Formats: sequence, C-alpha cells, structure tokens
Amino acid sequence: MIPMIPLVTASTVAFWVCAPIAVLCALGLLLARRPVHAAISMAGVMIALAVLYAAQDAPFLFVIQIVVYTGAILMLFLFVVMLVGVDSTDSPIETLKGQRGASILVAVGMGILLITAVGQFTLGKAPRASRPRTTPSAATSSRSRRCCSRSTSSCSRRPPHC
Repeated sequence: MIPMIPLVTASTVAFWVCAPIAVLCALGLLLARRPVHAAISMAGVMIALAVLYAAQDAPFLFVIQIVVYTGAILMLFLFVVMLVGVDSTDSPIETLKGQRGASILVAVGMGILLITAVGQFTLGKAPRASRPRTTPSAATSSRSRRCCSRSTSSCSRRPPHC
C-alpha cells in the first residue's frame, strides 16, 4: 500500500503565509493608536488579500484589489489624515463610557460563534438530518415472510409487498 502524501500546492503555501499576516495586520489596524499606523496596517491587509487572490488564480480580483483598494482608497484615507492633522495629542479620557467593555463582549461572543460554526463543519462532520427508518423491524419482516409464503387464513392482513 502506498502512503498518502498530502498535496502541497502554491495556493496552500500562500494561504498559510498570507492569512496570518492579514490577521496580524487587521489586529494592528484595530489596536493602532495613530492613524498613520492604522493606514499601514490596512495596506498590509489589502496586499495580503491580493496575494491570496493571485494564488487562487483570480487575476482580475488581484489587480482590482491592488489598484482600487490599496491604491485609491488607501490614498484617500492618507489624504484625509493629512488634512485633519496627526500632530494633535490623543486624550486618554474616554468620551463614551462602557464602549470598550461592550466591544470586548461583542468580540468574544463573535469569536465563540465563529469557533462553534467552524467546529461543526470541519473535516466533513457537518450535522446531518436524521433519516426516517425505511426497513421494517425483524419481527415484522419474519411475520411478513410467513404470511407471504403461506396463503392460509392465519395471516389476517397481507402486507402490501406480497
């Protein structure tokens, strides 16, 4: 018997390299204190997604991701940052009370929901609907065979398959 060797393709390597980079850049986008750092993290996410599109043989999406999103939208974001100004200091006092706790609670809930959903569908273990039993029980089938084999009056009711 020949051992099964898992097939490693360029798209799987690109996924295992670019997906963690995209996740780390997305976390950097969320946790960045300065707008310029958030913009750099956003560029990292967009470029990682573009590489994933290229690995999946989607050249149109790859080019659109680079030109439109990374090029145009990120440049608009940087122009707004330049117009607003980044030299102002951030206030450490929260203006909306409870926003940080509520966002952490929602993030943990979404994480649990995602883990539960992915856990049900991994490795083809999707929940299956129960099928009704179509085979008769052993007692019914033996009685049916007796009724079908004999044509006597002891069989009060003939099964439909006789």
